Amino acid sequence: MGSKAEKTVRVIRVAVVGCDGDFAAEKKRLADVAGSIQHVINDYAAHWLRLHYAAGNHAIVRKWMEADIAWIKTPKKERKGKRVPCPVKPCSNEMSREIYAALRLDHFSLGARPLTLAMQKALKTLTCSAATKSAYPRWMIILSGRGEFPQSSRSMPIPFDKANSRLIIPKDKGDSWQFEVKLEQKPGDAKGLRPIRWTLKTGGFRLARIRNELWKLATGEWKFCGSYFVQRDGLWYVHVCYQKPREKLAPLDKTKVAFLSAGKYLPVLFRINGRTNWWMRRGNDVRHVRRQLTKQRFGKSESYRNASSARKGHGRGVACAWQEKLIRRWRDLVKTWNGQLAAEVAKRMRASGVGRLVVYQPAGAWGDGRFLAMAGKVPTRRDPTGWDWYQMKSQLQRVCQENGIDVVVRKVGERDFSAKKRPQSKRSKRVATKRVKAASN
Repeated sequence: MGSKAEKTVRVIRVAVVGCDGDFAAEKKRLADVAGSIQHVINDYAAHWLRLHYAAGNHAIVRKWMEADIAWIKTPKKERKGKRVPCPVKPCSNEMSREIYAALRLDHFSLGARPLTLAMQKALKTLTCSAATKSAYPRWMIILSGRGEFPQSSRSMPIPFDKANSRLIIPKDKGDSWQFEVKLEQKPGDAKGLRPIRWTLKTGGFRLARIRNELWKLATGEWKFCGSYFVQRDGLWYVHVCYQKPREKLAPLDKTKVAFLSAGKYLPVLFRINGRTNWWMRRGNDVRHVRRQLTKQRFGKSESYRNASSARKGHGRGVACAWQEKLIRRWRDLVKTWNGQLAAEVAKRMRASGVGRLVVYQPAGAWGDGRFLAMAGKVPTRRDPTGWDWYQMKSQLQRVCQENGIDVVVRKVGERDFSAKKRPQSKRSKRVATKRVKAASN
């Protein structure tokens, strides 16, 4: 399919509405598998740390970090030799085999493929993640005894790929699509896996796009990648990841430039071909949802504050459970709004033949005063519904890159602390000295 630049990675989210057996029992079994994946990820980190400590790598990493920090703090003119790389590898092949053997014994009922995919995810979390308060990677910070040891406190998504799953094309036009996956060993059979067919929600004219995408996956036009079973609000979804080749688009004129910035009285200002589109997005939906969520938030807070003693005293989790739904509702709006904006900007630029976009990303107090961050706020109430400007920039970069458009990002409102102070003139120094002497007298 070509290089990575010629591919587009996407995810289809489809709800699970039934199965070939007892739906309630199979959903409980699926929840048990999600708990097993959580145990695998936590056990992987524990075995990884145990093997490193058994080999004495924690002492080697601490000693190397002390020498490396001393070398960095030494002035460049006084440094001797080159920077020495870390002698410890994050995870060797022998260590991976030992961890796999230990996890295979502890989680014998789980299939080999889900176990391997969960191990790959845990390895990536350990070795490829950056530390929160250090320039060193996370695994070095863990071995040096500075914290950041990863642990999952809730059930994790269930991974699967083409090796242990397949799409089933419906026989009739009105039938729903089915998805077969093998996650657990058969009872009494150490080698066989237990298949289960799930019925997906693909009916109706609103889900025609999902049916077309599933058809392209089933026929091999698009490449099926590693995917997940995800539970959300008591419902199960299949997140199907795939790769599709990019469409060959006509080249654009890179000398033509368009500009996009966040407005103070309008959501965005989009200038293209020497003309500013003032009413590209009106933002009434942002104003309405923010005001609605603010009223719901404080209404529920007042209701709980004046509730009886029977409703209180069940812990912070029960008291604040409603907040998660409101936070998720706002995040969904922001993500959808930013995605629609990026698609509309790319469409207009393709139609006009403009090949370059300059995005002014708000930052700091300047971003807090924009329309998208202020519209719908209740004056006497404080709420956490800000706007994700970084996500807007990322969505624009992703969509424009797929359409052959170059994106230049410029931050607005960010204070530059690295700039040198302006040297004080001799006259200013004399005036300051006279003021000090007059004040002392």
